[in-house]
Amino acid sequence: MPMDKETMFWRAFLLSLAFVMVVTGGIFVVNINDFGPAVPHKLADGSEADIWLQPQIIEVGAPFLMVYSHYGPPYSLNVRNWDGGGKYKSIHISEITVGYDGSSIAGRRAIDLSAGVKPVRNPGFRSARSLISVPDAVVYHDDNKASIKGWLEKPDGKKTPFLVSFDFRAQHQMGLAPYWIALAARKQ
Repeated sequence: MPMDKETMFWRAFLLSLAFVMVVTGGIFVVNINDFGPAVPHKLADGSEADIWLQPQIIEVGAPFLMVYSHYGPPYSLNVRNWDGGGKYKSIHISEITVGYDGSSIAGRRAIDLSAGVKPVRNPGFRSARSLISVPDAVVYHDDNKASIKGWLEKPDGKKTPFLVSFDFRAQHQMGLAPYWIALAARKQ
């Protein structure tokens, strides 16, 4: 029984699509609205912190066909403190302030977050670290200036206050890749 041209076209199209889906794993589309890499800041003598904004990640789609990944607001403010001399037992954050460039929108939030300092056992690496994450600290993808106020606590109970301010510049990236390549890049 001979096939008409339309049936042949759709069969060829579906077979080609199936072949492409198996070979590439489908298409991965990524839309990233972030603020770049972590920025190091000195909090106190012997203590340096990496500070960055981490976007919320939303993924929708079906593997072997197409996956759309969106990195965007709201952003968590993360502080990873490195205590090179082992001087401090904990870090405390009492307030964060975020102001947006060219806007009167500013937010000040009193918080009470703390983290103990944990030793790192890698030779030649900074000796101790702690991590604090403030959820939903930045709600807009726009250039902003953020400040963190708090203190570092020594084992004897003495507190060393700190106030650090830093600028975050909004960045946008968009990409398209075969799903297998995107999956391999994420595992690294």
